[in-house]
Amino acid sequence: MKKILWVIGGLLVIAAAAVLIGPGMVDWNQYKSDFKTLAKNATGRDLVINGDISIAVLPKPTLIAQNVLLANIQGAASKNMVRLKSLEVRIALAPLLGGQVKVEQVKLVNPEIELEVLPDGRRNWVFDVGGQKTATGNTASVPPIVLDNVSIVNGTLTYRDTKGGILERVEKINATFAAASLAGPFESAGGVKIRGVPLNYNLNVGEIIHARTVPFNLQLGMTPGALALQMSGTLVGIADAPKVKGKIKGEGTSLAAVIQAIRPGALP
Repeated sequence: MKKILWVIGGLLVIAAAAVLIGPGMVDWNQYKSDFKTLAKNATGRDLVINGDISIAVLPKPTLIAQNVLLANIQGAASKNMVRLKSLEVRIALAPLLGGQVKVEQVKLVNPEIELEVLPDGRRNWVFDVGGQKTATGNTASVPPIVLDNVSIVNGTLTYRDTKGGILERVEKINATFAAASLAGPFESAGGVKIRGVPLNYNLNVGEIIHARTVPFNLQLGMTPGALALQMSGTLVGIADAPKVKGKIKGEGTSLAAVIQAIRPGALP
């Protein structure tokens, strides 16, 4: 993610002169192969842009790409790890010139994200860049990145663990995210549908400590039964075997309504 955002930021700065001189005269679709090469170098995966690409500098440096695909690892259940109807990235120009990537807005429309643990233990969200496997890429030369506003419109997240026999889908994701850095702290709020049950949430996550521990506070609500849950604590062992330590507090008006929403027909 860090390298991808830095590549986009660099392209916007390089493109500034051409766009300012003749914004309507530049056909960015001819540079799709360059975007693919940059993404390959940053993630080790193939990037395919089947739709149009447009770049503007004024009033804000902005990149818009349609129908974007990011390839999955070999042996995964799905050919692509990420599918997007459209991607919009808006970056603050002044901080970028000073060496900081300040992403003012990222908008993902109809994203379909596949997360998978393969039978041999490989995880498709771990990228292999230049022989070095890392979840974020080689960070030695990556500048600080600030995410002011990331929004997801009608997203879908699928998690598979073939060996563990786990398959979960989170649908109808409509949410916003913000991060002071890619190591946290993070904020997110929105709505999702899990196992057919619509939920709303508000999540605050602290800064990741030593790449393995992170504090969090989650508020979860569900209309049936006026259910309200609050969970606070710490997520430990992020890289190896994640575990949650914390407290859960809940209240509602009807337990039967909650059970009926989760498992229709479970109660007489």
